[in-house]
Amino acid sequence: MPTVLTLGGSILAPADPDPAHLRSVAGRLASWTGDAPLFVVVGGGVPARDAIGLARQAWADPAHPHVDESLLDRVGIQATRLNAQVLATYLHAVGTDCALRVPTSTAEAAELGIEHAVVVMGGTDPGHSTDQVGAELAQRVGAPRVVVATNVDGVYSADPRSDPEAHRIDELTYDQLKVIIGGTDWHQAGQTGVIDGPAVALLSEAGIEARVCDGKDLDNLEKAVRGEPFSGSTVREGA
Repeated sequence: MPTVLTLGGSILAPADPDPAHLRSVAGRLASWTGDAPLFVVVGGGVPARDAIGLARQAWADPAHPHVDESLLDRVGIQATRLNAQVLATYLHAVGTDCALRVPTSTAEAAELGIEHAVVVMGGTDPGHSTDQVGAELAQRVGAPRVVVATNVDGVYSADPRSDPEAHRIDELTYDQLKVIIGGTDWHQAGQTGVIDGPAVALLSEAGIEARVCDGKDLDNLEKAVRGEPFSGSTVREGA
């Protein structure tokens, strides 16, 4: 079965890039390849948020107050594709059969997966986060689950940074997740969250399981990717 992994930008592209960490991630990804392709969807991280923030200042003039979120999203998409190209380069350097062309659509990614063991991509269209790209890709290639590697160790009942009573939920349904994240709408370029609303809606409709875990813990991430018991949150219908 194909595997779809979404790597949060904060994991791959933090404020201070770490080549040793990238080499470690590439080496582990290479070891997870098998008979079916591994698809990796990369987020924008700090470079995307910084670029979006800079571009947003184009509307700082009170005479032109309308912010074009779609255009700002295009800025973020370019950052995700840059991150994807960097990861593909590291995978190639460790000897992985990775497509060096970064696809710009899930259809193109699926085609590359016929020829390569690993395909890395970023965003596709404005209004589509990389979470949603991962969900669309999983549906297209018939992956049974999407593994969401982020900077938290699962889905929490509330934001643990501001609510001391917040607790991790190890198993939950998509309806429960929709309540926690506040619905399934897309709001603005560069928004962050454990999984965004449109992706949750698509995964729920398609009946695809989501596994959410800390992307920095590569041992645990491997368990999530392989479908083994792991530390994190599992989201599925009827959980």
